[in-house]
Amino acid sequence: MVLVHSHLAQDKFVLKWYDKSYNSGEMAKKALKKYSKFLESINETDESIFEKLREIKGSEDFYLFLNRITEFFGESLHPNSTKAYFSFVKDYYRRNGFRIYNEDIKQFVKIQKSPKEKKVPLEREQIAVLAKGAEKYLKGVIYCLVSSGMRASEFLQLDKSDIKWDLDPVEVHLRAEITKTKVDRITYLSPQAVENFPKLKPYDEKSSLVNLEHSFSNLREKCGLDQKYRNTNVHHITLHRFRAFFKTEASNMHGKDYAEDVIGHEGYLNTYYSLNDEERRIKYKELIPKVTI
Repeated sequence: MVLVHSHLAQDKFVLKWYDKSYNSGEMAKKALKKYSKFLESINETDESIFEKLREIKGSEDFYLFLNRITEFFGESLHPNSTKAYFSFVKDYYRRNGFRIYNEDIKQFVKIQKSPKEKKVPLEREQIAVLAKGAEKYLKGVIYCLVSSGMRASEFLQLDKSDIKWDLDPVEVHLRAEITKTKVDRITYLSPQAVENFPKLKPYDEKSSLVNLEHSFSNLREKCGLDQKYRNTNVHHITLHRFRAFFKTEASNMHGKDYAEDVIGHEGYLNTYYSLNDEERRIKYKELIPKVTI
C-alpha cells in the first residue's frame, strides 16, 4: 500500500493546476484548504482516510462519504462554490487512485441548488458612465471589450503582432494559446476602440487580471454601479458583462450563429457556419454603431 503524505500530495496537486492557469491554481488551493478543514473536523488525515476508503472504494458507503464532504462545504459556502470546490476534491481523489463515476455521484452526492436570479442587462448608458469615469487605460480596455467580445484575459495577452492596424476594420487575431477554448479566432475593433486603444503591457497572469479587476471594482463603486445579485453576491456589472453586451448586439443584428462565432463561445460548434474574410468585415462594419458608446 502506498501512503500519501498530505501536504506533499496536496501541494503537488495544486501545482499541476497552477500549470494550467493562475486562477485554476488559486481555486484548487482554496478547495483543498477547505477539504483539509473537513478532515480535521472528523479527526482524519489524507493518510488515514485514504486507507479507510480503499476498503470501501466504489461502494455506496464510499459515495456517501463524498456526500459528507459536500455537506460540510455547504455549511459555509454558496452552492456554486460547493460544486466548484468539490470538483477539485474529486480530481484529487482520482489522482490518488480512486475511480469516481458520475452516475454514482448523481445518485448519492447531493449539492443544494442555488436560486437563479434573472441576469440584469448591461445598458449602453451604464457603459458610457463607466467610460467617462475611468482613467485612460481602463477606458480603452472598456471600449476594446465592448466592441470585440473578447474576454478580459484574452485582451491582456495580446501581442502587437496580433493586431492588424492596416485593415478596415482593424482586425484582432486571438491565438489559440490565449483563448479559453484553445481555438484561434478573429474579431475586430471599432474606430472608437482604436482611437482609445490602451498601451499593451507585458502579461503576468498572476497580477494583470487581478489588477484590472481591482481597478474596475473601484471604478464601479465610484460610479455608483456596484449593485449585486441577492443570492450569489456577484455584481450586476462585471468585466465579463461587456462581452455579453457585444453578444447581445451582434445576435440582434446578425443572428446567434454570427455572435457565437465571433466571441468563440465555449461549447459552440461552428461546423456549419462559416464566412469568408470579406463577409466578416462587412457584417462587423454594420455592427459598429451598436458597439460604439
